Amino acid sequence: MERRRSPRFPVEFTLDFIAHLDTMGVGMASDLSKEGCTIEGNLIVHEGWNLELHLLLPDLASVLKVELAAVRWSQGRRFGVEFLRMEDEEQARLRHFVSALEAGPSRMEKRAYTRLPIQFPICFSGKDIVGQGMVIDLSTRGSKATVASSIQRVQPGTYLALYVFLPDQASPMKVEQAVVRWAMERAFGLEFLHMEPEEQERLRRFVSTLETGASH
Repeated sequence: MERRRSPRFPVEFTLDFIAHLDTMGVGMASDLSKEGCTIEGNLIVHEGWNLELHLLLPDLASVLKVELAAVRWSQGRRFGVEFLRMEDEEQARLRHFVSALEAGPSRMEKRAYTRLPIQFPICFSGKDIVGQGMVIDLSTRGSKATVASSIQRVQPGTYLALYVFLPDQASPMKVEQAVVRWAMERAFGLEFLHMEPEEQERLRRFVSTLETGASH
């Protein structure tokens, strides 16, 4: 086996990826270097496949896009990828992020919440826009979410009201105001700005349950 040219770091972050036939998957990366990462996703991929990746790295304001990544090994839903092609600006952002990890413990490792890969429906509305999609990433404190497969494209800075259909709950959770922080193709990231206290508590309990399940 060829020796890795750069060290990998045990961070955890969510991502989505586009595989064969434009199939979109989501997953959690368990380690990262300037050259690649390991992913545990919701789809089975095979060695030799080429993917497009959208990395939701902690503390980055927008998604980091890897235009071309190659699957170098695969154990079903767990696989390793090598980054083959990125825009120069994206490459610089990745180098900066990894350099911060190399420097030692940082606020990225100490963040008070993690993001968990899930899938459930969402409806949203705002000025001149109404849509629906799937939540695929949720913070443990509800500050950010990622939505894919929306029927309408949205732009950063758009304010939305949301109805989130959490599993096994009698009624949808309402977010009175959220803002779109980044958008790329069919995906966009949201920050929750205002929720009623009882809705905030529902979200906190739900995410706590997800965290408990993820740790077992």
